Amino acid sequence: MDFATWWMTGLWIAAGALLGAGLHALWLRNRRAEEHLAPNKWPLAARSLLTGEERKVLQWLTAAFHDHIVMVKVSVLRYTVPTPKGGNHETRRRQDILNGVHCTYTVCTPQGLVVGCVDLPGKRGLSQAQRAFKEKLLADCGIAYTVVVLTDLPKGTSMRAAFLGEAQQEQLPHQTTLGGDSNFQADLASFNRRAKQVAKDAALAQLNKKPGKGS
Repeated sequence: MDFATWWMTGLWIAAGALLGAGLHALWLRNRRAEEHLAPNKWPLAARSLLTGEERKVLQWLTAAFHDHIVMVKVSVLRYTVPTPKGGNHETRRRQDILNGVHCTYTVCTPQGLVVGCVDLPGKRGLSQAQRAFKEKLLADCGIAYTVVVLTDLPKGTSMRAAFLGEAQQEQLPHQTTLGGDSNFQADLASFNRRAKQVAKDAALAQLNKKPGKGS
């Protein structure tokens, strides 16, 4: 057998080996795809999003904030976004931390602006560390946070004062309807915003002083 014959034979063997390797890879890929196909019937059963206690607190909270939207078990990442401070690695790390954080209830305006969050401890309770973490996290975003128990729910007016600052707003002079130059109006609006925030902070602090919270 001359050199050309040997060369052609080797070429065919190499080509066959490559073809076989390619077919094997294709078979493996198709097998993996078949393994990930959805089953004909999912081995799952539907369940309620809320427990009996959670439904009762939802009804109370919806009545207290009748002009707002109350959502349940929404991830904090749905209404917050990490700033790029610290670089991409630090941003991803913060996202990983926040990914599993949610509150039982989230109260927002009809426009979707979150004004406060409420936790109802489950059977495992809510540790002081967990509560402090959420309280600090949401406070940094300007969002009120409190914990309630079904057997000792606060008054709806107290909740609205803590989340909206309404009590203080009712006491503010209605001078915005009067005349005056733009500087006066701007100063008055700024004063009203500060007074409202002070009222919210005071009401929230009072709300969170109630004994038994977070136990």
